[in-house]
This record gives sequence, structure tokens and C-alpha cells, in this order.
Amino acid sequence: MTREAAEQFSELMVSIGKQVAGSLAAIEKDAPADHPEYREWTSRVLTAILVEVMNPFYAEHPDLKPKELS
Repeated sequence: MTREAAEQFSELMVSIGKQVAGSLAAIEKDAPADHPEYREWTSRVLTAILVEVMNPFYAEHPDLKPKELS
């Protein structure tokens, strides 16, 4: 993987994580009854992205790991 591709991948994964996490606030506001279940789903998605994708990627590219994930 080129440096440019690695940087783009890192930015994409961080963006996806922020979008998933941000969607939780919208559900809480617009459909509070669905919030607990949706929170569980988003937690599963974020955990899978972090454990299965981001942690292995940043183990290979530690210099690209965002400060907020340290």
C-alpha cells in the first residue's frame, strides 16, 4: 500500500467512525424510543471497525494513528 493510499484509508475509517457515532445523536433526538437498541448496534459497528480494521492497520502504520485513538 502506498503512503497516499494508507493516508486515504485512515481518513476514511475515521470519517466512517464519526458518521456512525454522529448518527446516534440524531436517533436520540428523533426517535428516543429506538435509542437504546440503536446505541447497541452502533457500538457493535464501531467496535468491529476498531478491532478488526483500525487496530491492525495502525499496528502497521502507527504514524498515521489519529491522536483521538491513542
